Amino acid sequence: MREAGAPTGSEFVWQIAGLGDDAREPAILEQALSGNFPTFLRRSEPVRLTGRSADGASITVTLCVAPDYLAIGSDNDYLYVPMRLKTAIAVANHYGSLLPTRRMVDAIYAQARVH
Repeated sequence: MREAGAPTGSEFVWQIAGLGDDAREPAILEQALSGNFPTFLRRSEPVRLTGRSADGASITVTLCVAPDYLAIGSDNDYLYVPMRLKTAIAVANHYGSLLPTRRMVDAIYAQARVH
């Protein structure tokens, strides 16, 4: 749950304005780990991958994916935040998630309702 008083996207922009990459990453990590992101990012979307096992049997796997890129802020005022790999891994680990492979990204894009 997003904490009351957490910075909005606009406020976060001002907090990190002028920071170098090395100072900005911990600020992004702190906000992400505290749950400061919009409500719509809290509901996962199903994405199906199909393939074949080693013995040729058909396999379908359903992934539960975030509906958009990570954003910091409130429902009405948020900022999409690019981050370094180390930060992204820390966020994913914190929430018990994985970063997607190329095949996952392609499936997510192909099955997205909005492009």
